[in-house]
Amino acid sequence: MPYQALGYEPNQSVISTFGSLGLNTQPPDHELDPAWLQEVAEALVNGECDVPSRGDFAGTCMDDRLRSCGTDPLLPNLAGGALGLLFAARAVLPAYDRQTLTAASFMRILSDGGLPVYAHIDEEFVRGRATGCAFNDQIAFSGTALPRILTRAHEFFGFTAEPEVLDMITSLSERVHALTKVDEVTGMDSFDENPILRLNAVKEAGGIVEFYGGPHLSPGADISFRQHTTLARETLDSEHDARIFHLDAWSYRSTALKLAMVLPQSQAQIEAGVTSEDLVWQMATAMFLNSFSALAARSTPDSLLVVRP
Repeated sequence: MPYQALGYEPNQSVISTFGSLGLNTQPPDHELDPAWLQEVAEALVNGECDVPSRGDFAGTCMDDRLRSCGTDPLLPNLAGGALGLLFAARAVLPAYDRQTLTAASFMRILSDGGLPVYAHIDEEFVRGRATGCAFNDQIAFSGTALPRILTRAHEFFGFTAEPEVLDMITSLSERVHALTKVDEVTGMDSFDENPILRLNAVKEAGGIVEFYGGPHLSPGADISFRQHTTLARETLDSEHDARIFHLDAWSYRSTALKLAMVLPQSQAQIEAGVTSEDLVWQMATAMFLNSFSALAARSTPDSLLVVRP
């Protein structure tokens, strides 16, 4: 089974732009120097800013900014941190019990299982309305983008697979889309939660909520399949003056394995005879779908895309 969606395990580095996969229409604040972008891309490909990760559980967000305290847990990254894990678990079919998948219950399960629980706020935080984490605040946008980019992503990566695998990935993307819809009047999702309630669930479970200062300045994204390493953002920023979104796609399977161990199976899953490997594959795939969709929604067609085997 592949680690991620698309069944994609790269055999060589890719330096490109998002092209038709970039859905953000906001132009950058200033024109980017192509030579500088190439320098940044080559630094990433050469591993100049990689360091050993302190674990194989994707606990922190792909956000391009440094933490205001200057510290970094150096855990693997996915979109939204613990909130991205929540949406990945919700995507599984047959579903976990609804109570397991409320933000409050889910974060407690992670914490009780000794797993890291991270989320962030930033200067766009609006008390009672917005968290500042774009993945959390704009999850409906990412969910809407997902079906739109899936076919294009297959074409971009040159991916082909058996029809049943494609059907499974398509079904997962449709479920993520349905789960991320919010009520236009109340702003609540299908679990009667909004971004603030989800953030509060992280806090109430004893999780770490950190402040990220300054606006997003990311010229693109880095997707790494290099096991047991993560990006040292401070090194990239100091040596190349670059902020960039970063996903540790190598960690999604090991993360899903741990989630499958701590999340109690539902009666529906037991009766269906679903295996732990089925759940792991679905959650790892959903992590990649969520993360790549969030990247596409926040990147322009000209944004840098680096994929590293």
